[in-house]
Amino acid sequence: LIDDANSKIASLSSQLENSTFELNAFKKRVQNMKTDLQSRETAIAKLQEEIEMKDTQIAELNTEVNSLVTRVQLQTETIEVQNQELVERENDLNTAYFAVDTERKLRDEGLITKEGGFLWIGRTTELQSDAAQTKFTEVDIQNTKKFYVDSDKMEIVTEHPSDSYKLVGEEGKVKYLEVTDPAKFWKISKYLVISVRS
Repeated sequence: LIDDANSKIASLSSQLENSTFELNAFKKRVQNMKTDLQSRETAIAKLQEEIEMKDTQIAELNTEVNSLVTRVQLQTETIEVQNQELVERENDLNTAYFAVDTERKLRDEGLITKEGGFLWIGRTTELQSDAAQTKFTEVDIQNTKKFYVDSDKMEIVTEHPSDSYKLVGEEGKVKYLEVTDPAKFWKISKYLVISVRS
């Protein structure tokens, strides 16, 4: 019985040692897993902080982008307005007005007036200062070079340099006035008034 009991005790002791060894190994594995888990949790926390920082940076960049888009839109609108103004100014610069008719009709329309002189002698015909633009024909000075007169006698009422145009005649009549230097011709006045007599 004693031998049998000793044998059992030895067997149980051996099993206990084996189970203790396995338990220690299991405990070590659990500890390693805990350490690894803590390391991963730390890494995850760090990544979350980085993500939050990136989210903040992205939000700031989005704000900057929106601000830049707004500025670009405003600048585009400003440029469009300025371009429109430039087109209008260019159109104004290239627009002139003319009238060709008898002296009497030009006077009746309020386009010309006679000034100066003494007792009707030496009076000069001039453009009426407050002449209504609607009474004139509007032209583009870049595209209009000829103004038809078709008259025996004519007088250019408005002032234009003589070397900026020529009178073209046929059979003793002036057929038309041709502008040879538009920039020079329209420099003094954007109005051309021609008084004709048949």
